[in-house]
Amino acid sequence: MLHLQGRLGYGPLGTGLGIVPMGAAIVITANLAGRLIARWGPGRVAAAGLLVLPLAAGQTLTERDLWRMNYHAASTGRVFDGLRYLAANIHRVPAFVIPGIEGRTDHAPVTEQAGTWGSILPAVWSFMLAARARGLGTVWTSAQAPLECELSEILGVPYEEVMLAAFIPLAFTLGTDFKPAPRIPREEVLHWQRW
Repeated sequence: MLHLQGRLGYGPLGTGLGIVPMGAAIVITANLAGRLIARWGPGRVAAAGLLVLPLAAGQTLTERDLWRMNYHAASTGRVFDGLRYLAANIHRVPAFVIPGIEGRTDHAPVTEQAGTWGSILPAVWSFMLAARARGLGTVWTSAQAPLECELSEILGVPYEEVMLAAFIPLAFTLGTDFKPAPRIPREEVLHWQRW
């Protein structure tokens, strides 16, 4: 609601009407979620949710998107297992890093977005590598995105001027036996001097 009123300038009536579809979706989803998870399991329900999100945002998944998402089905399962584990244990995480960058890219052209993300991504990645070298584990999540305005308010970050780029749990790992995840073959995603 803060986003609708503060950022988009909606009045009380417009804000109320603006959240009705979301409220209805929450009520419907809350009533169905338990039954869907009991019937299909949490992994399939989460996967279906990921397919619905782009549609809700007005984007359709292409055949290529679906192929890439399901190239290594076991990897997708492990991603969801990790997501469920993090959600169930978030209260045990000793620290979170929430990188911010001045300027907002909401509705900005690609060139501006590329410049902004091209500044914050290398800095955060360097931090994550430095943490790993010291025995700390991190994971880049976008958990801050749905509640960015509210999180900014809680943290005292000026929402209109600073964009929260990620939500990164930081903790010592239980082991060091890490290995690369299966990936799409390099020759299918890397192009050299031509597409």
